[in-house]
Amino acid sequence: MDRMRNSFKIMLIGNMLLFFTQHLFAQNLTPGDTTYNKWQKCILNIRSVYIRKDQPSVKDTLSGTAFLLTDQGKIYMVTTKKLLQRDIYGKDQQLANDSVFVRLDYKKYINLIGLSGAGSDKSAVIFSNDNDDIAVISLQKKAYKRVLAQLLLIGTKPVPVGLLDTSNEHHADELLMRFAFLDYPGEKNTLLAGKRVMGSSLQVSQIAQYESSASIFTIKSPERAGIFPGNNGAPIVANDRLIGMLRNPTGMESNREIIQNPNYILRSGQAVKAAYILRCLHKLQMIENSPNFDN
Repeated sequence: MDRMRNSFKIMLIGNMLLFFTQHLFAQNLTPGDTTYNKWQKCILNIRSVYIRKDQPSVKDTLSGTAFLLTDQGKIYMVTTKKLLQRDIYGKDQQLANDSVFVRLDYKKYINLIGLSGAGSDKSAVIFSNDNDDIAVISLQKKAYKRVLAQLLLIGTKPVPVGLLDTSNEHHADELLMRFAFLDYPGEKNTLLAGKRVMGSSLQVSQIAQYESSASIFTIKSPERAGIFPGNNGAPIVANDRLIGMLRNPTGMESNREIIQNPNYILRSGQAVKAAYILRCLHKLQMIENSPNFDN
């Protein structure tokens, strides 16, 4: 019995230390105008709606996170490829869904129409390959001026591209801040039962493995800061610099898996490195310089 009590005390102390470490880490990174405010303001919630091929009367919805970057006075939206691609199935798709919506408040959404242009020199969105899972949208097109104006009106604020950390000077167990838009059912037997939990969140995570891949690294989350499928597209920040973007919880690679398991809480996930986000941004900027791009 004494051995069990001692084990329980050790476990309790360990959990308390973990909690206080996370709390102090978050506090140390959020003084004044703060890392928290800066990155929390740049994120937004997006949804893609799909009509089932086998049941046209049924619609599936993917919900996730995106964030805004600014470069040379222009503003871009960054998220995962899987949240925008046209077909819910398939590999290496390069066309965007026509039913992508950006949340303006808890009930109001605005449609991002015509993400995929008629030709490669007109497209407002550029996709990476499936493995890197990056989508970057130019909000310079005339069609998106209203969308951008409303996002800025509700307080969404882009962060400068100079805050992307494209180095590889990161290591296992390094503490991170992960910003995401939460949207999931309240747990049973709580005051939130039967209600939706929505809003932005800050969660502390750690790098699990960084150097094993040129473009992808893995993160791990403590018990009270799990990763939801809807966290896809969340910016990952270390020392007030964006080092990556969450691309999926571990084991959920496809849209189909995410739709079937929208409320799973997992402890690990994959993230794409900032250098590869910047590479996609530069490709999109080349398209913007085309005379056919209506900016």
